[in-house]
Amino acid sequence: MKKMVSGFTAAALLVSPFGGSFAGAESHDEKRVIVVFEETADSREMGDAVKEAGGVVTESFEQVPVATAEVPAGGIDELLDDPAVQSVEEDILISLNTQSVDWGIPNTNTPKAWTSGWTGEGVKVAVVDSGIAAHTDLRIAGGVSTVDYTASYSDDQGHGTHVAGIIAAADNSYGVVGVAHEASIYAVKAFNAEGQAYLSDLVEGIDWAITNDMDIINLSAGTRSDSTAFRSVIDKAYANGILVVAASGNNGTSDTSVDTVNYPARYDSAIGVAAVDKYGRRASFSSAGPDVEVAAPGVRIMSTYTGGQYAYMDGTSMATPYVTGVLALMKQAYPNLSNKELRALLTEQAKDLGVAGRDVSFGYGLVQASEFEPMAEPAAMMGLKLNASSITGVPGTERALTVTAAYDDGTSRDVTAEAAWTSDNAAVAEVAGGKVTLKGYGTTIVRVSFDGQSAAIAVDVPEPVTLTDLDLSASSVSGEIGESVQVAATADYSDGS
Repeated sequence: MKKMVSGFTAAALLVSPFGGSFAGAESHDEKRVIVVFEETADSREMGDAVKEAGGVVTESFEQVPVATAEVPAGGIDELLDDPAVQSVEEDILISLNTQSVDWGIPNTNTPKAWTSGWTGEGVKVAVVDSGIAAHTDLRIAGGVSTVDYTASYSDDQGHGTHVAGIIAAADNSYGVVGVAHEASIYAVKAFNAEGQAYLSDLVEGIDWAITNDMDIINLSAGTRSDSTAFRSVIDKAYANGILVVAASGNNGTSDTSVDTVNYPARYDSAIGVAAVDKYGRRASFSSAGPDVEVAAPGVRIMSTYTGGQYAYMDGTSMATPYVTGVLALMKQAYPNLSNKELRALLTEQAKDLGVAGRDVSFGYGLVQASEFEPMAEPAAMMGLKLNASSITGVPGTERALTVTAAYDDGTSRDVTAEAAWTSDNAAVAEVAGGKVTLKGYGTTIVRVSFDGQSAAIAVDVPEPVTLTDLDLSASSVSGEIGESVQVAATADYSDGS
């Protein structure tokens, strides 16, 4: 039997769709104006004044001596000459600003990133959830359905659409706006209309995200049960450079010493997210435990919903996409940083909450965006330098080599332990971590490489020289007593000398 994962614990309050503006008619020949009369003027006097100017009253008011009217452009001066008229104003058209900025946006410092131009553009985010419904405030880049009852990745539950809006609702003057409103969101429908998913459907969805080169996976769901398959695919995603952001769960109690964090937020390869309210307090439902890495807004969060609507929802499910959105801004700002480096930056910039340092309720603290100023380009390495030019000796001799990397900014550093060492002939010399051990007679080359650069050193272990022959310059000598005779001896050796 397939295992089901229940992922959504959040309350939704539907609200009406945003939209609309004040509108008014205006002809080419007439002006729509507001006429302010003296306090003593009655409706008959106001009507007569406008009529004499060639216009018509369209509306008058009970509490103030004001009338709206349509009058010819030339009649405005005539109205102003009337002693009963105080002023004539154009009835201007006012647009209704209907885009709502959820409280979580300023609390996560997101506008600072926007003013620096970071919007998540070019970053690919897989929302593994109940799908994403078509909505005027969402741009869906693509997706997949892993459930067995439909091939559509459209949302028939609501949760996934809400999560997607927190990440990337468009900045379009209506509705809501997402943290990374220009990120590319992909709908991975793994949950059904009841908010449940088979574990295999989740694994398939994450597998799809790996295959399709996603930058971030948002998992606003979890289970109390560990799974080898689940852990394996989450680890695989992380190993492939993908950031995995997971809800810690809504199982929190007043006793935060009890670990209530769900999987996959418990895995080392996932970022576990807790929820806070607008005052920076831990949400009562937010799971706590040592695997909570950061916290984010998760109480009464407004976002997109099915049917073109918007909704308020609570949960660590809502906090998770806030973290995903901030990571998308970081990824755009620092495209060359690895997922591990971005994760470290996320925790480094978090606003500490609760007890000092990392804790079970907030992790490193409330996630924060910033201007994400460009990082200085690292110095380029110019080459490697070994501390010796050659090695000679007899078998059993050991020599310690060091290698130094030189950079274009004039700095250098010892990279002996980090470099890769090899010997062309291990029978002559072996090398590990810069330590060379002479093993046998002959010659070889010891090579070292680091960060695309390399260097080499010659190793010579000569065989011992032996005496092969001894010759005298004379076979015999003779002479008088007291006479000296010079005899030369020549030794021949195995090396030809």
